[in-house]
Amino acid sequence: MRGRPKMNSYTPIGDLFINLDYYWSRQTPADAAGCIGWSGGRHRQGYPMMGGFRQSDEKRIMTVTHRITAMLKYGRALSSTEYVLHTCGNLNCLTPEHIIIGDAHDKARIREESGHANHHKGPRAWTRRKALVPKKQNRTYKYSEAELRWIRSASSSDIGARYEMDIKKASRFRYEVRKRYEWLKD
Repeated sequence: MRGRPKMNSYTPIGDLFINLDYYWSRQTPADAAGCIGWSGGRHRQGYPMMGGFRQSDEKRIMTVTHRITAMLKYGRALSSTEYVLHTCGNLNCLTPEHIIIGDAHDKARIREESGHANHHKGPRAWTRRKALVPKKQNRTYKYSEAELRWIRSASSSDIGARYEMDIKKASRFRYEVRKRYEWLKD
Protein backbone atom coordinates (compact mmCIF):
# COMPACT_ATOMS: atom_id res chain seq x y z
CA MET A 1 0.00 0.00 0.00
CA ARG A 2 1.52 3.33 -1.04
CA GLY A 3 0.62 6.86 -0.13
CA ARG A 4 -2.06 7.80 2.36
CA PRO A 5 -3.81 4.77 3.90
CA LYS A 6 -7.55 4.22 3.40
CA MET A 7 -8.48 4.87 7.00
CA ASN A 8 -12.08 3.65 6.58
CA SER A 9 -10.83 0.04 6.47
CA TYR A 10 -8.85 0.44 9.71
CA THR A 11 -10.17 0.30 13.27
CA PRO A 12 -8.59 2.33 16.08
CA ILE A 13 -7.22 0.13 18.86
CA GLY A 14 -5.41 2.13 21.47
CA ASP A 15 -3.03 4.41 19.61
CA LEU A 16 -2.99 2.24 16.44
CA PHE A 17 -5.21 1.80 13.44
CA ILE A 18 -5.44 -1.91 12.57
CA ASN A 19 -7.19 -3.68 9.70
CA LEU A 20 -9.25 -6.13 11.78
CA ASP A 21 -10.56 -7.94 8.67
CA TYR A 22 -6.97 -8.90 7.85
CA TYR A 23 -6.29 -9.76 11.51
CA TRP A 24 -9.26 -12.16 11.73
CA SER A 25 -8.66 -13.69 8.26
CA ARG A 26 -5.06 -14.69 9.10
CA GLN A 27 -5.94 -16.62 12.26
CA THR A 28 -5.83 -20.40 12.02
CA PRO A 29 -8.14 -22.81 13.88
CA ALA A 30 -7.17 -23.76 17.43
CA ASP A 31 -4.86 -26.74 17.85
CA ALA A 32 -5.15 -29.49 20.49
CA ALA A 33 -3.78 -27.16 23.19
CA GLY A 34 -6.38 -24.52 22.33
CA CYS A 35 -3.86 -22.14 20.72
CA ILE A 36 -5.16 -20.07 17.81
CA GLY A 37 -2.33 -19.66 15.31
CA TRP A 38 -1.30 -17.02 12.76
CA SER A 39 -0.80 -17.63 9.04
CA GLY A 40 0.47 -14.15 8.14
CA GLY A 41 3.95 -12.66 8.25
CA ARG A 42 6.48 -13.31 10.98
CA HIS A 43 9.40 -11.60 12.62
CA ARG A 44 12.78 -13.35 12.22
CA GLN A 45 12.45 -14.55 15.85
CA GLY A 46 9.14 -16.27 15.07
CA TYR A 47 6.65 -13.72 16.42
CA PRO A 48 3.57 -13.14 14.20
CA MET A 49 3.51 -9.59 12.82
CA MET A 50 1.13 -7.32 10.93
CA GLY A 51 1.09 -3.73 9.76
CA GLY A 52 -0.88 -0.82 11.08
CA PHE A 53 -0.75 2.93 11.42
CA ARG A 54 -0.05 5.19 14.35
CA GLN A 55 -3.03 7.38 15.13
CA SER A 56 -0.93 10.53 15.61
CA ASP A 57 0.98 10.75 12.33
CA GLU A 58 -0.49 7.98 10.13
CA LYS A 59 2.98 6.45 9.84
CA ARG A 60 2.97 2.76 8.89
CA ILE A 61 4.40 0.49 11.56
CA MET A 62 4.67 -3.23 12.15
CA THR A 63 3.47 -4.70 15.43
CA VAL A 64 3.31 -8.17 16.92
CA THR A 65 -0.16 -9.64 16.73
CA HIS A 66 -0.28 -10.80 20.36
CA ARG A 67 -0.14 -7.11 21.40
CA ILE A 68 -3.19 -6.52 19.20
CA THR A 69 -4.91 -9.48 20.84
CA ALA A 70 -4.12 -8.05 24.29
CA MET A 71 -5.44 -4.62 23.30
CA LEU A 72 -8.65 -6.21 22.05
CA LYS A 73 -8.95 -8.37 25.18
CA TYR A 74 -8.40 -5.53 27.65
CA GLY A 75 -9.96 -2.78 25.52
CA ARG A 76 -7.13 -0.29 25.95
CA ALA A 77 -3.75 0.77 24.64
CA LEU A 78 -0.61 -0.78 26.10
CA SER A 79 2.32 1.24 27.38
CA SER A 80 5.89 0.45 26.38
CA THR A 81 6.58 -0.91 29.87
CA GLU A 82 3.79 -3.50 29.64
CA TYR A 83 4.76 -6.89 28.25
CA VAL A 84 2.33 -9.28 26.60
CA LEU A 85 3.07 -12.77 27.94
CA HIS A 86 1.99 -16.17 26.66
CA THR A 87 0.95 -18.48 29.48
CA CYS A 88 1.02 -21.41 27.04
CA GLY A 89 4.61 -20.79 25.89
CA ASN A 90 3.58 -20.77 22.20
CA LEU A 91 4.92 -17.66 20.42
CA ASN A 92 2.39 -18.12 17.62
CA CYS A 93 -0.63 -18.21 19.96
CA LEU A 94 -3.35 -15.56 19.67
CA THR A 95 -5.85 -17.11 22.07
CA PRO A 96 -6.99 -14.32 24.44
CA GLU A 97 -7.18 -16.71 27.40
CA HIS A 98 -3.48 -17.58 26.93
CA ILE A 99 -2.34 -13.95 26.88
CA ILE A 100 -1.74 -11.77 29.94
CA ILE A 101 -0.14 -8.39 30.54
CA GLY A 102 2.79 -8.13 32.92
CA ASP A 103 5.98 -6.26 33.64
CA ALA A 104 9.64 -7.24 33.19
CA HIS A 105 9.62 -9.23 36.46
CA ASP A 106 6.63 -11.29 35.31
CA LYS A 107 8.32 -11.93 31.98
CA ALA A 108 11.50 -13.14 33.69
CA ARG A 109 9.52 -15.36 36.09
CA ILE A 110 7.52 -17.00 33.29
CA ARG A 111 10.68 -17.50 31.21
CA GLU A 112 12.40 -19.15 34.18
CA GLU A 113 9.41 -21.39 34.96
CA SER A 114 9.09 -22.51 31.34
CA GLY A 115 12.80 -23.40 31.13
CA HIS A 116 13.63 -20.80 28.47
CA ALA A 117 16.05 -18.82 30.64
CA ASN A 118 19.79 -18.73 29.92
CA HIS A 119 19.59 -20.20 26.45
CA HIS A 120 22.15 -17.71 25.14
CA LYS A 121 23.80 -18.58 21.88
CA GLY A 122 26.25 -16.50 19.98
CA PRO A 123 29.77 -15.12 20.12
CA ARG A 124 29.47 -13.62 23.60
CA ALA A 125 27.70 -16.55 25.26
CA TRP A 126 30.66 -17.44 27.49
CA THR A 127 30.91 -13.97 29.00
CA ARG A 128 27.20 -13.97 29.82
CA ARG A 129 27.39 -17.41 31.41
CA LYS A 130 30.49 -16.49 33.37
CA ALA A 131 28.59 -13.79 35.20
CA LEU A 132 25.76 -16.20 35.97
CA VAL A 133 27.85 -19.21 37.13
CA PRO A 134 31.12 -18.04 38.71
CA LYS A 135 31.62 -21.07 40.97
CA LYS A 136 31.36 -24.85 40.86
CA GLN A 137 27.75 -25.99 40.74
CA ASN A 138 26.27 -29.15 42.26
CA ARG A 139 26.11 -31.05 38.99
CA THR A 140 27.84 -33.83 37.08
CA TYR A 141 30.47 -32.64 34.60
CA LYS A 142 31.51 -34.41 31.40
CA TYR A 143 35.20 -34.30 32.34
CA SER A 144 36.79 -35.02 35.72
CA GLU A 145 38.55 -32.25 37.62
CA ALA A 146 41.93 -33.84 36.81
CA GLU A 147 41.10 -33.81 33.08
CA LEU A 148 39.89 -30.22 33.25
CA ARG A 149 43.10 -29.13 35.02
CA TRP A 150 45.17 -30.94 32.37
CA ILE A 151 43.20 -29.30 29.52
CA ARG A 152 43.70 -25.85 31.08
CA SER A 153 47.50 -26.29 31.12
CA ALA A 154 48.18 -28.54 28.09
CA SER A 155 49.23 -27.37 24.64
CA SER A 156 46.75 -27.31 21.79
CA SER A 157 48.62 -30.07 19.95
CA ASP A 158 48.48 -32.37 23.02
CA ILE A 159 44.75 -31.70 23.47
CA GLY A 160 44.16 -32.35 19.76
CA ALA A 161 46.01 -35.64 19.89
CA ARG A 162 44.21 -36.82 23.02
CA TYR A 163 40.67 -35.86 21.92
CA GLU A 164 41.13 -36.34 18.14
CA MET A 165 40.57 -32.77 17.00
CA ASP A 166 42.50 -30.34 14.84
CA ILE A 167 44.72 -27.73 16.47
CA LYS A 168 42.30 -24.84 15.92
CA LYS A 169 39.42 -26.70 17.56
CA ALA A 170 41.71 -27.85 20.39
CA SER A 171 42.81 -24.27 21.02
CA ARG A 172 39.20 -23.10 21.18
CA PHE A 173 38.34 -26.03 23.48
CA ARG A 174 41.14 -25.08 25.90
CA TYR A 175 39.98 -21.45 25.88
CA GLU A 176 36.37 -22.49 26.66
CA VAL A 177 37.49 -24.76 29.51
CA ARG A 178 39.55 -21.92 30.98
CA LYS A 179 36.59 -19.53 30.78
CA ARG A 180 33.83 -21.91 31.82
CA TYR A 181 35.64 -23.53 34.74
CA GLU A 182 37.15 -20.46 36.40
CA TRP A 183 36.47 -22.02 39.77
CA LEU A 184 39.25 -24.53 38.93
CA LYS A 185 42.04 -22.04 39.67
CA ASP A 186 45.48 -23.59 39.22
